[in-house]
Amino acid sequence: EVLELPPFIVDLSGETSTGKSTALMLAASVWGSASPTDGVFQTFGGTETALERLASAMGSLPLLLDETKLAGGRGAREVGRILYMLASGQGRQRGRPDGLRTQSVWRAPAILTGGASNDAGTRARTLTLTEPPMGPVSDAGAIYAEHLEGVVLRHYGFAGPVLAQHLLREDWPKAQREFEAVRHSFGQGLGGGVAGRLAKCGAVLL
Repeated sequence: EVLELPPFIVDLSGETSTGKSTALMLAASVWGSASPTDGVFQTFGGTETALERLASAMGSLPLLLDETKLAGGRGAREVGRILYMLASGQGRQRGRPDGLRTQSVWRAPAILTGGASNDAGTRARTLTLTEPPMGPVSDAGAIYAEHLEGVVLRHYGFAGPVLAQHLLREDWPKAQREFEAVRHSFGQGLGGGVAGRLAKCGAVLL
């Protein structure tokens, strides 16, 4: 919010059984429970309205969605529309008998696994990471991922408050200058067009 950025999407892409869901659970454990049955870590099986309300409730905190393939019978076009909605930072305008309902808004970036949509509007807002999060696929990596899942299901919610305290002490003008310098550097390396637009995503993560 301080950087005045709209939401964006980070897509952990790649082959199955490479640790993508484990990485998402680790990210969820920063803020709360990493269990798929709790609020921080969700699957993509919810309705568009449910995901819109979840994003609104998260505010500027990341929205963590596992397995876009769980979208059920919805086609790629509808999945793309939902992702575009999440990246736009605002829900649909809805009416009521006496006027308009308050429109849902958020800045929550969405981090997902299972693959993002291929439509141009979504690609321009999606930073795709293809390297296996747990390193090269191996038996040792699978054992480590299983161990890590057990750890984060028992211990969670500690890093988020520490980060929040750090942000409250941050020198925001300095942070904004550093962000613009990194964004400019990324933008020069990526060129224009869609790749250049993703420079903001990479800069804010760095």
